[in-house]
Amino acid sequence: MKKYFYLSLLAIAFISCSKEAKTPENLKQQMVDNWFYRGAYSINYSAKGQPLDSTRILTTTKDIFNFKSDGSFTTTNNNGKETTSGTFTTPTTSTFVLRETGVSTPSTCRVISINLDTFIFAVPQVPKVTGQPYTETKVTLFR
Repeated sequence: MKKYFYLSLLAIAFISCSKEAKTPENLKQQMVDNWFYRGAYSINYSAKGQPLDSTRILTTTKDIFNFKSDGSFTTTNNNGKETTSGTFTTPTTSTFVLRETGVSTPSTCRVISINLDTFIFAVPQVPKVTGQPYTETKVTLFR
């Protein structure tokens, strides 16, 4: 009988220690920080979503992306000059929307992965049209 009691306690403890639910707010919390630009690729896809080719985007800047808890963001180049600013929202657990100051069309970005060290996301170069080829820029940032 004692054995069943301990097994029951263990089962209850295991069930109650579930992972934190994925929510858009959790994505926002994960994004908030200074992220350093590592690199980017332009990837062309077929109408069926198959990658066709990719080109590395070469840059000499070492941008810092600063996502803030108030929903604003800035990018700063390696000379300390702010180059971009705007706001961001997290409508789903796998997307965020950038609204860059002075740009009329927001960019809905697809989160590929985010963890303690790396943040990888894809930015469409033009709005995706179902049944048409498209191009995304895959950006890699690190802390």
